[in-house]
Amino acid sequence: MNTQVEISADGTNYFVDTTGDNPLPAGSVDVIVPSRFLKYTRLAYQSATPGAASTINVIFDAQGT
Repeated sequence: MNTQVEISADGTNYFVDTTGDNPLPAGSVDVIVPSRFLKYTRLAYQSATPGAASTINVIFDAQGT
């Protein structure tokens, strides 16, 4: 599975901030931290096998203003 963190100031236009270094193997754990902080952050992922179903558990820690 490939992962990337995307950030945005307006919630519409997103910028890829951080990408995973290597494909994430099934059953593994990774910590992904954005390099920059804006109002909106999202995690994008893509299965290593196109068309295959994937399950991902995300724990998100954020700071509000």
